[in-house]
Amino acid sequence: MKKFINDNGGNANFYNQKSYIARPNWDDVKDYLRKLIDFPTLTQRLGC
Repeated sequence: MKKFINDNGGNANFYNQKSYIARPNWDDVKDYLRKLIDFPTLTQRLGC
């Protein structure tokens, strides 16, 4: 995919997947899906 993007005028870089792993607190996600909290509150809790 990186080659395709770069060959067609884009700019893509490869990042090693092990360099950053984000794991959300699933209790916060469940609260959002159950409509106990709104999206801005979810993003605040997740640190987005």
